[in-house]
Amino acid sequence: MTTASASKLYIDILLQTLMRHGIDKQDFLAQCGRDTSRLNDKKYRLSVEDALYYWSKAAEISQCKTLGLEAGQHVHPSDYGIMSHVWMNCETLLEGAQLTINYKHLMNSGFQSNIKATDDGCKIYNLKFPGVDPQASSAFIELDFASILYLGRFLCERVYKDKVVLEAVNFKHSPNADLSVYEDIFNCPVKFKQSQNQIICRDETLDLPVHAPNKALRDTMIKMVDRVVSMELGSQSISGRVLSYIEKNLNQGIPEAEETAKHFGYSLSTFKRNLQSEKTSYLELCNQVRKKVATKMLRQPDISIGEITFLLGFANASAFHRAFKRWFNQTPSQYRQAYLEGK
Repeated sequence: MTTASASKLYIDILLQTLMRHGIDKQDFLAQCGRDTSRLNDKKYRLSVEDALYYWSKAAEISQCKTLGLEAGQHVHPSDYGIMSHVWMNCETLLEGAQLTINYKHLMNSGFQSNIKATDDGCKIYNLKFPGVDPQASSAFIELDFASILYLGRFLCERVYKDKVVLEAVNFKHSPNADLSVYEDIFNCPVKFKQSQNQIICRDETLDLPVHAPNKALRDTMIKMVDRVVSMELGSQSISGRVLSYIEKNLNQGIPEAEETAKHFGYSLSTFKRNLQSEKTSYLELCNQVRKKVATKMLRQPDISIGEITFLLGFANASAFHRAFKRWFNQTPSQYRQAYLEGK
């Protein structure tokens, strides 16, 4: 089981959902048989294992296996705490989605998510929960997906609410109810036992405007979220987060600086200034990732230098050769040979 942590908001949302089933908060917590004294602390973070236990126990007591799905249908932005103020001041749903991914670890540090564009005018939201059994985590995944749809409708201008639609939904787990339940909620094809948890929607859906955004307020709230992250999860520099983002997305090639800035909710100029304040640059961070990945891949003789060159975004093998020699005072071939001979 993962050692990741989860926000106490998971428990608050769960208790609200149980109230709709006529289950009293104190009665439920008493039946859980756990020390619940810290649940009154707003800053308290549970282990993911404990959070999953509470949701599993709730499903058992309520005899409802789709609590996550139900909770997502009734969710209000305020249920997600400070992030609600960020979402309500984004200009478009896409901007809100990108910032959600950036701060996903605030809700659940075990989640890994991204948005990928397709060639046919769609975006795919991918959500991973490594180290946790898909069925055991199904309530969290269903809560996340239903919340995305219903919060999107809440945030949009009223005239656009009916345009917040999905093309398809894929889940790794098996269904917790009849397929028709899911199709009625998501109003699109829903598949289970898939290789990834995914939401697929058209670009025009994510380009829909949020009602009455305030850019200045959004920027202020992002700074406040950063402080919350620092207090609850420990501080991490923007450069550290950018390094993780570049490496995580390297299979698609080195992301452009503007794309990365947008992912973190910054304009390109602000993004550059923030990196400069940490005495680095986007190019330097890209090169740090290139160095790390290059040496790692050169230790694997079945990967050609040409493949490494392409993955790391170099124009040709000569450019990679020159850069590697500048970094390590030896060529890629020399590094590989020395490593293999030293094994």
